[in-house]
Amino acid sequence: LKDGKLQQIDTPENCFSKPQSRFVARFLGDASFLPGTLNTGSNIVATALGNAPASPVNDAQGEVDLLLRPDDLSLTLDEGGNGEIIWSRYEGSARLYGVKTDAGATVKIRCSHENIAEPGQRVMMHIITTHPLAVFER
Repeated sequence: LKDGKLQQIDTPENCFSKPQSRFVARFLGDASFLPGTLNTGSNIVATALGNAPASPVNDAQGEVDLLLRPDDLSLTLDEGGNGEIIWSRYEGSARLYGVKTDAGATVKIRCSHENIAEPGQRVMMHIITTHPLAVFER
């Protein structure tokens, strides 16, 4: 519910992976939105972190925002990378990082607890998911 209105009724899996709004996406877990361009012919979205299969929400097309969950990305230390660590949170078996991309967007990435990076360090990020990700009109 948001403002007394039901936002989405569906299976937990569909609400998480195919949210009907940004509100639902954020409500159900860590969500980052990365700008990109959707090729509607192939349903592939091109972003600064690579291409990803897309599932348009509400007929989104053209310039879009790609919904990324922290597990949709890889991260490695790399001085020539495409982003910089801005914060880190130890979660036991994992670490959650906030990373600012060189293009200015901020994304969250979850890695093994053995992957240690500090704020200010440069990193290389790539989209690693193979399932379609929700895209919203920008």
